[in-house]
Amino acid sequence: MNHSYYQAREDEQGRNKMPAFIGTAVLEVEKHIAHSNENLTFKNHQSGGREVPADRHEQGSEEMATTVENIPSGRLPDWCHDSMRAQALDPRSSTDGGPTRSLWIHPTDAARRQTLQWLTEQLDGPSDRTLHHTLDSLITSLHAELRLPRRLANDASFQMLLHVACDEAAEQLEFPLIHSLPEHEWGRGKTRDLAALNRALREQDVLSFEGPGLTAFRRVIRRLADGLGGMHADVQLHALVTALEALEADEPPFGLLPLDGIILLDHPPTLSPLRCRLLRALARFKPLHELCQPGSPRMGVHGLNLDEQVPVNSEEGLPAWVPAHPPFDAVREQDDPPRSVRILLSRWQQAQLATRELVAAWLEDSEPTATAIIIDPGLSERADSWGRSFAELDVRCPTSVTSLLDSPAVHWTAELATLGTGEEAWSLDRLRGLAMQDTLTLSTEWLSPEQHPTEGDWRPVADIDVLEEVSRGFHLLGGPGALRRWLQTLARRPIDSGYVPEHIQNRRHEQTQWWLLSIANRLRPLLRGDDRSALDEALLVTGCSSGEPLPLPDAAANGDAWLRDLLQNIEWSGWNEHLDGGRQASISGLQHLLQAHAGLRRSQRLVGQQPTADGREWVFELLDLLAGLTFPASDQDDDRVRLLTPSDALGCSAELIILTHLDTGSWDLRPESIPGLADEERAELDVLPPDARMRQARHCFHHLLHAAPEVVVLDAPDDESGQPAAPLSEWLQKLPVVDEVMLPSFLSHDDVAGLEGDAESAWAVHELSTSASTTSDYLIARPVAVIHRDEGRFEIAVTGSSARDRRQRDGIDLHSARAPASGALNPAALTVPLDEPLMRDRLRRQPL
Repeated sequence: MNHSYYQAREDEQGRNKMPAFIGTAVLEVEKHIAHSNENLTFKNHQSGGREVPADRHEQGSEEMATTVENIPSGRLPDWCHDSMRAQALDPRSSTDGGPTRSLWIHPTDAARRQTLQWLTEQLDGPSDRTLHHTLDSLITSLHAELRLPRRLANDASFQMLLHVACDEAAEQLEFPLIHSLPEHEWGRGKTRDLAALNRALREQDVLSFEGPGLTAFRRVIRRLADGLGGMHADVQLHALVTALEALEADEPPFGLLPLDGIILLDHPPTLSPLRCRLLRALARFKPLHELCQPGSPRMGVHGLNLDEQVPVNSEEGLPAWVPAHPPFDAVREQDDPPRSVRILLSRWQQAQLATRELVAAWLEDSEPTATAIIIDPGLSERADSWGRSFAELDVRCPTSVTSLLDSPAVHWTAELATLGTGEEAWSLDRLRGLAMQDTLTLSTEWLSPEQHPTEGDWRPVADIDVLEEVSRGFHLLGGPGALRRWLQTLARRPIDSGYVPEHIQNRRHEQTQWWLLSIANRLRPLLRGDDRSALDEALLVTGCSSGEPLPLPDAAANGDAWLRDLLQNIEWSGWNEHLDGGRQASISGLQHLLQAHAGLRRSQRLVGQQPTADGREWVFELLDLLAGLTFPASDQDDDRVRLLTPSDALGCSAELIILTHLDTGSWDLRPESIPGLADEERAELDVLPPDARMRQARHCFHHLLHAAPEVVVLDAPDDESGQPAAPLSEWLQKLPVVDEVMLPSFLSHDDVAGLEGDAESAWAVHELSTSASTTSDYLIARPVAVIHRDEGRFEIAVTGSSARDRRQRDGIDLHSARAPASGALNPAALTVPLDEPLMRDRLRRQPL
């Protein structure tokens, strides 16, 4: 039975009809997989060094030993933990009297780390991590074991090399359908789209499809990989699977030799075809036992079932190497979720505030060893705000991937390099920002290696007032030719204003002129031709008041020399004094930039590409490099509270799970868009079904509902700005009508307004109407409430427990002439806002 969205392919001989693409006629493609793979071969060292074609799909003569077993949703059964602990305590093989040695494949890295942490606590020491893998870590391990060519990083440097290589190939008319005029520029969007299409088809194990330009693009990738002495990241998994299939069934990789079998823990049913092929290849060497959560395969709730097998439902049907245990019968045994509490929100934007209050109450009520998981589908966008919210609770949150341009020093380095480029070149805003910044502190010799010809105490220092006066008085705007206009204006002798002494005004103007000339001459290798010629005119480099030629620093030979000279003249000592043990963004950012730039130059030399020497092309190259560089994210989980996305939390469990931000704006379940692959072609190839993300989301949501004894779901039914995501909406439709409000176990009636709590409680009871014309009472979060005082007036009450909320409550109390809960840090400052009205009242009362 095929549970894919599409119908099974009618043509099993590899015929694929490709519709029109960018105005071209309909193409009929009939080629063997070897043709689309460009006859890729490599030497397999475990097969005697013989060359193996990359399109070989040999499965061996043995029947693949795969079995399937259902397990309760949410948590691993006890026999799994017992087996993990037994093989960690006893390193002997099963033939020597030891326990069964199994390779455990976890669905996510978070689940793997949780298991290893549990084993560390059980053993009171480290355990063998090589028996616990995810598919990604297993691919890396097998890649090294089979001695395949090194995997090339698909980073910003490689993307730049790839674009230049595609540009050169386009000039040779290797992309005739999508780039028929070689004199036209090859856009970066074409490189990006072809890379996305190639990556998607590789992961779907479809190599016979040839879209316009795809075959030539793969040739370009192969030439780059050969020049760099490695293997492209998109080819790694396919080459690994091919190498495993080339091995004899009785010659497994060395790492699999001591194993009795492989246990695949619950994975989503949307696993890519190429990864499924990897599992089948591993099953040729060692038996594979799949553990799946029960449910509807078509809806995506059921776990991965490689070969659509019937799950084992008796102990006699288990493989002999699997520890004996009674299998879970999903038909006869109940798989009901544990206690689930629905909490309402007025708006989806209140989800983070409500979650913080829930975590704060849970930390006070729970045991020190208890753990909680917070699920946020948009965690990457809100990682920083989560960190600020939980900082007061002493909960560590992972940081998101941030651009290298967020580093202050890298930002100002890019600003300096691009000062003479673009429509805002040499504009007042950019000059003023560069003059006022204190981050990129440079040595004195970088701007003024020599003294002033006549005034020894004058230095090239910009005066902001002079820049603003000159720009406003002579209407100087940025853009091409702006540097010449600035130099011509500053070269004039300043006009006596009558308010500033002449010698001071002369000094301010000439120091500003000297500063601009020094900056421009330092940037000479990056400037346009007309800007360089302006710096060679004698009148423009003569002091406006002294009449002497101003000494300028030497210009670098090219862009690379300019960057090295700039970094060598940075005052590093000032940054070292401010290090507090954390990551210093400026230092680490410049280190990342230097390493990436040096790596780019090495790669260019290896593949024979000519590096950009100077000019605007060098600046654009630097900007492209910076656009793809990022700070790595930190995945340091807190001991008790973890923040994860639904897909990253698959396989994890805890004592409490809070599901938040489950709206369509945060949880994007739209079909993945692949450039160059129409919906008709997807259906014909039976790849990338439009409901893949939806099925995976249902699978993860079902797991999370069962992964903790208590699950809290946050929902905003009355917020029209966002709708609940499909898994949440389907779950809400199945909720029964409740007679009384359900509270989390760590909240009491004293915490809820409307039960036994006061009017300023952070929680209240809300009556919600259902589609069945009935009503149910639910708990609702209210970070801010409007309450009625005894004096007959209404007042805003801030109910949160954070330090900011407490300060706001103190301010409200002071405005209402009530004693605040905490005293003011500076009591004298309380009357500062009253100074102005008091003075006005005093002047009004003063007799004339």
